[in-house]
Amino acid sequence: PLLFDVEVLENLEYNYTIVPDTFPVSITATGNGSIANFTDGDFAYGDVITGVEAVADANYHFLNWSDAETNAIHSDITVDGDITLTANFSIDAYDFTVVSEDELKGTVTGSQTGVNHGDNVTATATPLTGYVFGSWTDGNGTEVSTANPYEFALTAPTTLTAHFVNETHTLTVSTFTPERGWISIVDGNAVETKDETGATVSVSGLPTHTDITVTATANTGYHFDSWSDDPSITTAQRVISDLNQDSSFTAN
Repeated sequence: PLLFDVEVLENLEYNYTIVPDTFPVSITATGNGSIANFTDGDFAYGDVITGVEAVADANYHFLNWSDAETNAIHSDITVDGDITLTANFSIDAYDFTVVSEDELKGTVTGSQTGVNHGDNVTATATPLTGYVFGSWTDGNGTEVSTANPYEFALTAPTTLTAHFVNETHTLTVSTFTPERGWISIVDGNAVETKDETGATVSVSGLPTHTDITVTATANTGYHFDSWSDDPSITTAQRVISDLNQDSSFTAN
């Protein structure tokens, strides 16, 4: 027969990990939003949390989760330990575009990109010679201001168009003496102003960059000679194409 010595182990050592029954889960939002469809609490190991949504405040938008998830409604979350999750938000930002109705009449400045909601922007129009600023219109063609520069708080993507109008001036023409003849002025809209008694004729509101026709008509016994502002002009009818200041002259 075979004989064996048997050693009895009196002290046995076991290695093991205690797994808690529940884990705390905290899902929060930074200062410009909130969390929907979730309340912080303890969850059992293996629980699946679904439908957690990051909701941005007005004029903000969802950016990302602290675990790099980029969907506002987070993908399913399986509880396998303590969980802390944060939703991040960013303020809305817009482009501001300033354009000129006609760059031959004036230029503009002020366009910006990525302007935070509520920040002030300024549109400035600079008319070219012979023009003055008229107004700003929005993308729908609606007049929004006649101020220049125009400053306001940007709350949406915006395009402003600067409109320019001709400067206006006064033209005064007289005859050397009333008995010798009379004057007629026809503006760019074919409106005639005259006085056949020979009195001085004055027309205001005449725009620059439009043709103005001035005619001197001699009375019987007289003939037209020249104009006082430019004696080289010897025709009784003349066209002024660029009236850029108040002017006066005499028919001789």
